[in-house]
Amino acid sequence: MRAGFESIPKGQLEAAACLALKPSQSLWSVQIPQAVERVYPALVSQFVLMMLATSIMSQISAEELTGVAYMIQSFTFRGFEVYLVIAGIYLVMACLLRLTLLGVAQVSFPRRRRLGTPL
Repeated sequence: MRAGFESIPKGQLEAAACLALKPSQSLWSVQIPQAVERVYPALVSQFVLMMLATSIMSQISAEELTGVAYMIQSFTFRGFEVYLVIAGIYLVMACLLRLTLLGVAQVSFPRRRRLGTPL
């Protein structure tokens, strides 16, 4: 978020001051919308990476997808098939999360939609 705030041109802040906006009004009306719009693609990538990194939790005995796959593999002795299905499930989950967050961006950032700039 810091990079998003620093990327706002100083002219925007000066214009807000010239319009007699209070600092809190300037923050909510000028700075936050622009900062979030600029860092949103990086945030989407971080959310997807965080979702994929949850497989590490199976190492500390938390019940999650990789941990369940390990249990199924230990009962059936079919490791390749089980982990192939789990990889497919993770791929589908990552794609769905990314599409959902890109849909949120289409609704949340109409300026990008008007300009036709990619996220």
